[in-house]
Amino acid sequence: MQTVELDAATWTSALDFYDALLAALIAPKWHGKNVNALVDSMIYGRINVIEPPLRVNFTGLEKAGYKARDAFEQAAEVLASEGAHCHLNADGSASIEIVWPLSTGSFKKER
Repeated sequence: MQTVELDAATWTSALDFYDALLAALIAPKWHGKNVNALVDSMIYGRINVIEPPLRVNFTGLEKAGYKARDAFEQAAEVLASEGAHCHLNADGSASIEIVWPLSTGSFKKER
């Protein structure tokens, strides 16, 4: 399983979230910056260089701007509905894990 590490502490916008995640996944320049495009590339694959099985670990979400954090949460909810396992911890760390074959996904939030 490939693991990607992202620090969200300086993110202020949804665009910051997408730019960092897509760069880490080595997505093509034409990749959309929206949840539907993430599902296509992260769940169904064959778009990014970094493919499932994969785990993306996030730190610093507690310091990120609310728009960036909202973008993460929206993405996690939709990816979980497609089979990803997502966690958002009270300390601001989080993860998204995608493993084949896909199972029933989950999004767990600790507050």
